[in-house]
Amino acid sequence: MKPYSWLLEREALLLLLSCSDRDKRRGVDAAEFLAHHPFQAGHLHYRDSDQREICVYFADRLALHYSPDHTVRELRIVSVQENLPDP
Repeated sequence: MKPYSWLLEREALLLLLSCSDRDKRRGVDAAEFLAHHPFQAGHLHYRDSDQREICVYFADRLALHYSPDHTVRELRIVSVQENLPDP
């Protein structure tokens, strides 16, 4: 199966750019993993103010909040959080 496309919303991109090189790489690796495994269940789920389902995937010290759109085969990363405790 061809991997999904993925994109970062502005705030997610700005936060990822402010991360260490190691965390930047882990964020990109996590997005690539999810693009190749778009039906991977996130660790958490919630609905945003537009009632869109948001999944949260933890990648070491980062949490990627994303919304999969299976119709257009795309993952929209809406937020990135850092400084989570080391696993």
